[in-house]
This record gives sequence, structure tokens and C-alpha cells, in this order.
Amino acid sequence: TLRCPTGTFAQPSTRRCERSQASFLRTFYVRFQFRVQFEEFEEDVRLQESIVNSSAFVLGVSLSDVQAFRSDDIGDFTQVVMEIITPFVTR
Repeated sequence: TLRCPTGTFAQPSTRRCERSQASFLRTFYVRFQFRVQFEEFEEDVRLQESIVNSSAFVLGVSLSDVQAFRSDDIGDFTQVVMEIITPFVTR
């Protein structure tokens, strides 16, 4: 699922957009460390999009449920934190 309409979220088991039965959304964060210089990472838009796409695919959620939250320079590595907002993924 590429994008779900506002108010709906991708159900991981079916990957279809559905309204949540829950009255609240769960927000969680996933942190990745990449062996790439921070400057290279900032310039590589394709890599940034790939991280968002891969995260959504692995979790079985829509692209609209995943967004880059923060990226940091930690020496020889780049740390990327993804924010996932969905009522369907519990852990």
C-alpha cells in the first residue's frame, strides 16, 4: 500500500487501508545506523527514500504511516530514526 486516505491505516496482515477499531494510535521509533558519512547521506535522496520504503514494507504498513524523524552524524556512521504511527502494530 503506498498511501492510505486520511483516517485509515494499513493493516499489516492484509496490507489494505482500514479504519482503526482502536480509539488511539501507537507511535514508536526505529533506529538504524548506516556505514555512510553524514554528508553523503544528506545528499543521497534515493537512499533516504529507500529507508522509508523498506521500513514500511518490513512492518507491513503504508508509506503514509512511516516518516523519517531524525538523522544524526555519529562519527563514521549516520544514525536515522524512523517514526511509525499506526494502530495495528503492537510490538
